Amino acid sequence: MQYFCGKQRIAKPLSEFLNMQLVPGQVFIDLFCGSCNVVSNIRSDVKRYANDKNKYLPVLFERIQHGMKLPKDVPEEMYYMVKDMPEDTLEQIATKGFVGFGCSFAGKWWGGYARGGEGRNYAENAYNSTMKKAAKMQDVAFFCMDYSDFICPEGSLVYCDIPYNGTTQYSAVGDFDHEKFYDWAQQQNGCRILTSEYKYNVPDGATIVWEHNSKKDIRNKDGEKESTTEVLFEFV
Repeated sequence: MQYFCGKQRIAKPLSEFLNMQLVPGQVFIDLFCGSCNVVSNIRSDVKRYANDKNKYLPVLFERIQHGMKLPKDVPEEMYYMVKDMPEDTLEQIATKGFVGFGCSFAGKWWGGYARGGEGRNYAENAYNSTMKKAAKMQDVAFFCMDYSDFICPEGSLVYCDIPYNGTTQYSAVGDFDHEKFYDWAQQQNGCRILTSEYKYNVPDGATIVWEHNSKKDIRNKDGEKESTTEVLFEFV
């Protein structure tokens, strides 16, 4: 599934670094899991948990664990029908999560129906991507809460893919208060918190522990993807 500003571009090198920080049996928490590009690549000999404030994504993957089937074709009229569908069951919430992201333009939450060119099927692409990740996450426990309500387990490694400072915020969950998050991260004891950001956005007092050159999802005025450096930082 394509998810706006997700980690699919750098999931492999990022996950490789995180895996090197973990030991068998340790608790790993993807606290802002999105479409699970990172947690799906975390080693299976640790206890994996995935959370997102946007309920549609954790519910989607949890329902797949329980055998829910996803559509491979979503016509435009079905797209808008699902958008207006009630949320009386977990299956309805999961369906909204799949269609609202996977079948929307640029993976933006209900950002308009994605029309592909000849031979391109966005729903099928989203289906293949989602099911490939789901197959590697049968043992992942999913939950949904705001990070500020989360209590880090002793000895855990917590990965935080927060909305990058100065970028388009996620309409599905509202604006993000970065200073509030930094305060929260510095108050956690007994666990290690690693946070993703652009290198030029790293807050004062934080230490960069990993970096990777990549290109931004958003194109500049010339239609080009600009190069940048993404990092993991922590407060120590």
